[in-house]
Amino acid sequence: MRAALDETFPLDALIDALQGARPTVDVRGVELDLFAYLAVAVQGRLGRPVVLVTPGGSEARRLTDDLRFFAGDEVAVTRVPAVDANPYGELSPDRGQVMELLAAQAALAWEQGGPFVVIEAEALARRVIPRDVLVDFSYLVAVDQPLDREV
Repeated sequence: MRAALDETFPLDALIDALQGARPTVDVRGVELDLFAYLAVAVQGRLGRPVVLVTPGGSEARRLTDDLRFFAGDEVAVTRVPAVDANPYGELSPDRGQVMELLAAQAALAWEQGGPFVVIEAEALARRVIPRDVLVDFSYLVAVDQPLDREV
């Protein structure tokens, strides 16, 4: 029993690795709901944003829901979807996916993304609008903000 109490808990080892010289840690073989719990615990202890990469869209949606469950509904979780678009196809990509991708990019560009970013692995391989171009050619509209229609 004494040896079990002296062993380092895996969460502590994960926190130590992230606080040390390693800015990223690869966590594999963890069930998705436990992965969300670990992410919330790590973010709570470190106090910095956590980026989580999932293999696909269904895992990203489930992880986003689990993060909101463990962190609370008021905590912002930014999900960066992979837009399913074939450059040689005749159809345009799904408008909802494109809107979600642009919303996530804008939230990250204006540093309003919250403590968790969930990104699909395929989205990491795609080229996106550079941050400075997105910011320069976008206009941020807020509630109760007057709009000048002449501009």
